[in-house]
Amino acid sequence: FEYESNDVLLTINPPPGSFDNGLCEYDNTDGTETFQLLNPASNRAEIRANDDYSTGSRQFQADVLISTPSADECIHQIFNGTTAPYLLLREETNNNGSLKVALHSGGGASNLATNLYGTRFRLNSINDMNNGNAYLYVNGALVWQGANPGGTFYTKYGCYGTHTVQGKIQFQNVKFFSGGNEVTQDFTLSA
Repeated sequence: FEYESNDVLLTINPPPGSFDNGLCEYDNTDGTETFQLLNPASNRAEIRANDDYSTGSRQFQADVLISTPSADECIHQIFNGTTAPYLLLREETNNNGSLKVALHSGGGASNLATNLYGTRFRLNSINDMNNGNAYLYVNGALVWQGANPGGTFYTKYGCYGTHTVQGKIQFQNVKFFSGGNEVTQDFTLSA
């Protein structure tokens, strides 16, 4: 579990069952992970699984609920090692809640899915190093595809971004896949 407190990134390993420091909050009750920003002195509460990879393919899957609207709040990232986030999946307030992709190299796409507020949706992201492409699916439908820049990647999910107070995101049934096979996550963070 990673969180920010007054511009300092902190880690709790393994992730706690619940955490609230007045700046951000995390709770994992009965498999529902809730991330919320409470104060503008924090811009993230997220899980960073130890899934560093530079070959093969990885998939992230979760049932997501955006219950408190926030503008441009990141809910999922495919991070390119020490370089930067390659892909940021952000929720937007337009169209009764929508998703957009922002790429670190520039560009992206808006309105990948709409009318998301108050409705749980299935999110799948696949980063395939074999063919150099990344894919995003919402409720089983391909909503975005783009070339990845290569390198070493890892996955994050939670609530991250714009110092938006009260951004609240929930994840259920979180699963990670490697080469099509489900893997149990080791939450030991790498350096």
